[in-house]
Amino acid sequence: MIRVFEGIEVRSSDIEGVGVFAARRFEPGERILRFDHSDPLGPDRPQRPDLGEREVYVDQIAGGVQVYLPAPGRHVNSSCDPSARVRWDDGECWAVAYRVIEPGEEITVDYVIATHGEEAQECRCGASRCRGVIPGSVFDLGDAWLREYEPLMAEWFIRENLPEYLAMCDRLGIRPRV
Repeated sequence: MIRVFEGIEVRSSDIEGVGVFAARRFEPGERILRFDHSDPLGPDRPQRPDLGEREVYVDQIAGGVQVYLPAPGRHVNSSCDPSARVRWDDGECWAVAYRVIEPGEEITVDYVIATHGEEAQECRCGASRCRGVIPGSVFDLGDAWLREYEPLMAEWFIRENLPEYLAMCDRLGIRPRV
């Protein structure tokens, strides 16, 4: 099954079931898709497994709010060598090309970038620099990863994890952004 959206398509992936693929070339810094965070979960809106809503389609955003992601965003797979990065612009969350992405390439992000206090998951990205695991916290990554990822951390994530962020910056000898 292939579902086509503007500039992307959703189809079978070697990483995890279904993935998002470029239907055209994307340049570094170019917005690819917006993650729709308009369906918050809570007491009045629980997750509905009987309707096919899976835990892997839930994202956590500022304030610990959990949201149910609709397609196509919910099909963006994780990779330790992602083709895209998550960027927040004016309250909206986007997948943005990190490098040139050619038609047919899978669009991936690294889930760990905004993760803290969660359970680690197995990683099946198959990238040459695959860690084999998606850690339960970005702060569990090695120093080289943290130096690469610090500029990509969302402001809300830094604010909500300030002690860990400041300790990381101190250890790495980098100037905090707050």
